[in-house]
Amino acid sequence: MSNTYSVFAAHDSFKCSQELADRIIASLETDEDELHGIRAEYNGGELYLYGDDGYVDPNNLSDTTLKCIGEALRALGKPCLGWGVAWYSDKCRPASCGGCTGRFYSDGSMETAEAVFNHDLSKS
Repeated sequence: MSNTYSVFAAHDSFKCSQELADRIIASLETDEDELHGIRAEYNGGELYLYGDDGYVDPNNLSDTTLKCIGEALRALGKPCLGWGVAWYSDKCRPASCGGCTGRFYSDGSMETAEAVFNHDLSKS
């Protein structure tokens, strides 16, 4: 049997007020019913979102958290904030590692990118 782990990192930190940072951090901490594994660090007027506890699933973030992130993005005039998740197993088996990328949007929504392959396998 193997153990699978995952990590999360936003593509950038972003400036926000201490009050908004506190709201985002509080919303992440009160999302106890939803296991998402994402945390935030506020330093020097900037907030950074990350997850390194071994299990991360941004799809489990609450609407409150997403709306707070969207509010911060709107205040900066940014349409979105990219993020990535990587997962890996402690035993190298088929399909034991991978990842995905996505975006938080200023309207308080979130989207995970879909992989599209362009190679025509019928010609291989």
